[in-house]
Amino acid sequence: MTGDPSLDDRRARYRGFGKERPQWYLKNGSRALYKEVVTRLRPRPQVAGRPIVILFTQRSGSTWLVELLRTLEGMVSLQDPILERNSFHYARLYGFPQRHYYYQPEDLAAATPFLRRVLELRRVAALDLDEVPHDRAARVRPVIKVSNAPWSDAYWRETFDAEVFRLMRHPVLAARSQMKFFRMPMHLDYSLGFPAVQERLSADQLAVCKAALASGDEKRQRICEVFLENLPAFGPAPAPTPLIHYEDLIARNFEALDFVASVDPDWRAKFEASFDRPSRSSTGGKVVGKTRRAELDAEEAAVFADCVAAFQAEAFLPIWSGEPEAAGAAPATGTATGTEAAAQGGAA
Repeated sequence: MTGDPSLDDRRARYRGFGKERPQWYLKNGSRALYKEVVTRLRPRPQVAGRPIVILFTQRSGSTWLVELLRTLEGMVSLQDPILERNSFHYARLYGFPQRHYYYQPEDLAAATPFLRRVLELRRVAALDLDEVPHDRAARVRPVIKVSNAPWSDAYWRETFDAEVFRLMRHPVLAARSQMKFFRMPMHLDYSLGFPAVQERLSADQLAVCKAALASGDEKRQRICEVFLENLPAFGPAPAPTPLIHYEDLIARNFEALDFVASVDPDWRAKFEASFDRPSRSSTGGKVVGKTRRAELDAEEAAVFADCVAAFQAEAFLPIWSGEPEAAGAAPATGTATGTEAAAQGGAA
């Protein structure tokens, strides 16, 4: 219990899994079973090289990024293996509790045996079978994207010797996209119900998040949630996890992805060739990455400025504002441009 009755009540509403309709479990369970059978009948490639883990907030361009990466020789993608749709059956098999978010290393530790099998391509609900070569002599490297373990940087490095990256997008534009496409569920109240989360937040950060909850405004809550999920990247001593900025990618600045040069020497040409393909997570065949800027309305700008100040995220303002000279430049502490820049918005 948190000592805050309002937060405890909200958290209680989200505790249980297994609340989807029977058809949902039948569909996703059948899909997983089909993949399990097929992978056992086909020759399985060898997994080689360190796994690549991309932490992200929903609607930050993760599907598009993974689709770029999967064009490379020997790369296979695993999409959100611990989301309920990909793991409810495995959770019962391996005996780990399911959560909306896995904030602490010990939350994920119980799922480690399962995740190890995922990275060995032996538990495959999160895998696209079409991209896996049917050749025992083939060597593949898994790239796994994870949306519901936002503070798990150290866990992946220490447990699986993974190369970990954080994909970030302008928080307001990520929130807008969450509301426009698929109406992603919100979990700010659930997250604040964890004592471990409250202990990590400063008084100012907690106050901003609680005020968003009290307002009842969906977009305000979503903006705060994006900041909260990216907390390890902010402040004077951010986590040492390399950042991939959505704003850089749509400007065709791929410097943050040069780690793949050892995987495929033609990686830049392949990224350029695939750049304008619509992402599977876009609707209506919409092509991603057409514009770098979007203006914020007065309410968005006010919430954004409050969050930037509370989360000490001023160093990100040049990239988020879409300034051309900021493209490709890693934000450095002390590059704050003030509330005026915060109100200008960033790339879409």
